[in-house]
Amino acid sequence: MQTTPETPALSILSRWRAYRGAVGAVAAAVLVVAIGVSVPLQMIPPKKEEAVAMIAPPPPKRPPEYGIASWYGDHEAGQVTASGAVFHPDALTAAHRWLPLGSKVKVTRLGTKRSTIVTINDRGPYVGGRLIDLSPAAARQLAMVDKGLARVRIDVLAVPHNADQQMEAKRTKRRAKPKTEEVANESAAPSQPPPAPAPIPAPTPSEAAQQTKPVAAKPAPAAAEAADSNTHFP
Repeated sequence: MQTTPETPALSILSRWRAYRGAVGAVAAAVLVVAIGVSVPLQMIPPKKEEAVAMIAPPPPKRPPEYGIASWYGDHEAGQVTASGAVFHPDALTAAHRWLPLGSKVKVTRLGTKRSTIVTINDRGPYVGGRLIDLSPAAARQLAMVDKGLARVRIDVLAVPHNADQQMEAKRTKRRAKPKTEEVANESAAPSQPPPAPAPIPAPTPSEAAQQTKPVAAKPAPAAAEAADSNTHFP
């Protein structure tokens, strides 16, 4: 059997067609894989936090506060704070009168470059003229342990997402508490009939005789004058 040799032009053309077919198949496979991966990712809904962040506007920034800072913790170690957590002197915490519990604030000592970030987990201070009560660890970072007091600036960095709802619920509970206690006291009191009037005691025999004794009628004025004239002038 005799074979005809292939010309160089036909050999190059067949190789090019094979190469082009292989490249096209690889490109088609890559395109199919990319479409199959991107479509499910687009169909996955975002998480609740991400959806809220995309829809809800950012909370308004609170203005900074200026005041006097003090520190506490000599005798409060191990006690339960207003947030329910145990007080640790080595933790970066603080007490504030009205900021929501769990807030993160930056406390900067005025006149210096010292600052610290603390978590509000307690209520106070209740001494007039003071704004915040720091833990011993936070006071050491501000170099105010020896002096005890320092002028500071407070910047609120973050608050719990439900802080406003918690504050409103506390206000509502505080307003409704007296009425609830009155209703509870009224419902707890047993319903009793009014007491019967005391019986009138029976009169004694002497009182009954005095009541039944006839009263003598007074003589008429004319009869009395006639009696007097007969007595003195016979």
